[in-house]
Amino acid sequence: PLPTAPPPKAGAQGENEDDEKSSGQQEEWKTFNLLNNNEKQTAWKRQNWKRGRLEAGFRRDLESDFKELSKDVSRALKSSNDPKVLEFALAKTVDENMGTIKKTLDRHIKYAVNDFGQNTFRDAKRAFGQLETKSEKQWEEGARQWTKKRAGEAMKQIEGTTQKQINSIMKRVRETLIDGSSVDEIASEISNDFSSIGKSRSTLIARTEVGMASSNST
Repeated sequence: PLPTAPPPKAGAQGENEDDEKSSGQQEEWKTFNLLNNNEKQTAWKRQNWKRGRLEAGFRRDLESDFKELSKDVSRALKSSNDPKVLEFALAKTVDENMGTIKKTLDRHIKYAVNDFGQNTFRDAKRAFGQLETKSEKQWEEGARQWTKKRAGEAMKQIEGTTQKQINSIMKRVRETLIDGSSVDEIASEISNDFSSIGKSRSTLIARTEVGMASSNST
């Protein structure tokens, strides 16, 4: 079976204490034979709790990846005052960092698909009796294929957005050089802007991908 997601890192002492105490109760929820509104509300709350946990870890790792990318972009900008050299250096920097971001996407989408899908199988076994091993293996193969396809689609979107950011950076670089200034003067500013955008992107990507993965694995 696919790996199970690790819990998000704890913050200050006592933070998430209620979550940790209730994690055993929140871990599973009923998918089948929901008999009344109370059971439906409980299932909805537990699913949202699980999505929140998955999103937190996903967002944290993506933020780290985008932070590293912004640092590398800043270093690349300080490597030369030649626009062609800088454009090449930025393209190389982005290409090297995309591999790390793709691994993060693959890993966390798998976490979400597995957590929600395995809960469905456990509940189905309780509700309808033992399921064939073949059925679970078919689901696992389908989950792998869907994860690969969705991660590929998400990476295309990330690469497209990042390329637009790089184009914007190169425009600022050319304007700076025309004014007779050094690129070093704007490198830190660009890095900070890049890092700030990375935080908001991480939140959006994590929420979107966990939502899609959970919906397509139940």
